[in-house]
Amino acid sequence: MNRTREPDAVAAGSTGLQRHLAELLMRLADSRDPELARILARLAAMTAAGHSCISVRDGVDGAGSARLLEEYLRGTAIIGPPGEHKPIVLDGEGRLYLRRYWDYEQRLAADLRARAATRHAVDGAALRSALARLFPGAEEDWQKVAAAVAVGRGLCVLSGGPGTGKTTTVVRVLALIAELHRAAPLRIALAAPTGKAAARMQEAIRQARAHLPVCPASQALIPDTASTLHRLLGGTPDSARFAFHRDRQLPLDVLVVDEASMVDLALMAKLVDALPGHARLLLVGDKDQLASVEPGAVLGSVCPERNAYTPAFAAWLQAATGHQVDVDADAVSPLRDAVVLLERSYRFAAGGGIAALAGAVRAGDAALALEALRSGGELAWVKEPQDRQRWRAAIAPHLHRYAQAVRGGEERAAFEAFADFRVLTAVREGPVGVEWLNGELERVLTATLGVPPGRGWFPGRAVMVRRNHHGLQLFNGDIGLALEAREVGGLRVVFPTPDGRYRKLAPARLPEHELAYALTVHKSQGSEFGHVLVLLPSADSPVLTRELLYTAVTRARERVTLWGSEEAVRAAVSRRTERASGLREACWGPGPAEGGAPPAGAP
Repeated sequence: MNRTREPDAVAAGSTGLQRHLAELLMRLADSRDPELARILARLAAMTAAGHSCISVRDGVDGAGSARLLEEYLRGTAIIGPPGEHKPIVLDGEGRLYLRRYWDYEQRLAADLRARAATRHAVDGAALRSALARLFPGAEEDWQKVAAAVAVGRGLCVLSGGPGTGKTTTVVRVLALIAELHRAAPLRIALAAPTGKAAARMQEAIRQARAHLPVCPASQALIPDTASTLHRLLGGTPDSARFAFHRDRQLPLDVLVVDEASMVDLALMAKLVDALPGHARLLLVGDKDQLASVEPGAVLGSVCPERNAYTPAFAAWLQAATGHQVDVDADAVSPLRDAVVLLERSYRFAAGGGIAALAGAVRAGDAALALEALRSGGELAWVKEPQDRQRWRAAIAPHLHRYAQAVRGGEERAAFEAFADFRVLTAVREGPVGVEWLNGELERVLTATLGVPPGRGWFPGRAVMVRRNHHGLQLFNGDIGLALEAREVGGLRVVFPTPDGRYRKLAPARLPEHELAYALTVHKSQGSEFGHVLVLLPSADSPVLTRELLYTAVTRARERVTLWGSEEAVRAAVSRRTERASGLREACWGPGPAEGGAPPAGAP
């Protein structure tokens, strides 16, 4: 059981909603016991903080005391072992769950194991020929392995940092599937957790599809539209229910999910429930990035620390790809043969500062991270506390370039200039919070543009949508720029579309939105900027973690400016976010007998 902060401290900061949940549970238990009340408050608070369970053994002295506490809890009216239908589950490892999260973990683990154990028949000669054509370079061996896993197994989990070729691999996997199943085309869908991520996925696949070394007929079978998971499942506003579920499943043979690290436990469980058992599932993301805001860290729980495969599958992979892989002879879970980790980055220069810093942060090596920051080059480090004058001087050149593009009036140039620089922060409020930063950035921009103070909308104002609006095809996280629309003689908020065009809306039509010159690191996930300026809170901030710093640093293509103390950097690198969960054990531990006789030609 791992945690990033003391559960009691979390419980002490519980919101009103969490207290109401704990009070409701106490009424159901018909108890006034303060110890039970304390444990239920911890459970409510930790669930709200992203954990799917708590350990009742934390803080208990001795095995005997822990055993007595667990016996007492199982004797209450609302807590029982997994087999009893009570609202709270206490499992054999001392983990306490709200029942729905126990159910989500168990259903998801069972489904992923079953899919990983599912073997699809593949023509070996055709597979080898197609792989050699689609992945001709020796440096693409792990991408080739991922493609072989994706067609040979019912589940493929592909994890890698920015620039490791995940999108390239996905496009070629789709080409491979199209080639191998041209006679009877498979039904394929592309999806992502947010509208912004779906649009990026769609754009990347459309751009890459035309350059694939496959025949036009196969190329035409590759889908070029992506949707949000919510829309794919038939979700409706303000409802947790979906049109597609275990009893009415999606009409699909292949599903590709991008940015899988952002998918929470509940949504992932509902997704796999709705996917037919025969369908291939490809989950793509970066296991080292920040996890979902809602409970669960699915991708991190599913991924191992290294690539290794069962002896039989390793032999099949080598025959199919020509790449020798490590063997794990002691593997007990079918997931061992379903995960591929990509490690070589094509985005960052070999030995460059960004790659060195990201690698040190990911490895938890604070000394190496500080050494990278001191090396200069692509990295700049400001250790002293910021003041307003210095802050304005740091951002003014970037906003000046953006202002010039805005004055030019051309949409593409404005968006390119805006994406060239972004300020990222860990928090919403306070001296380095996104709300203060956005106000300060807008003041500098309006002064640069000569806009009178206090004016609401003006050319160059940048906003981010906070609520999905399907009618306008705008989604949470979409960024728009206010620009002069000459064709209508007025100001419009412009949003790029996946086909390279622009949607223009009057400001009054926008759904809920906020300024977007600065973003929280959470909101920046999946984005890419030329230069990022990262502001760190104080070292004692609980949000300052390894995953947050890694995610922030890897948003940059060319340059990172880090603004924070040495103590804050050390704290971030040393503090790892590990959510309390039983999903890893359920996925990777010994399970029931799985599989069965594979179809002819299956790996």
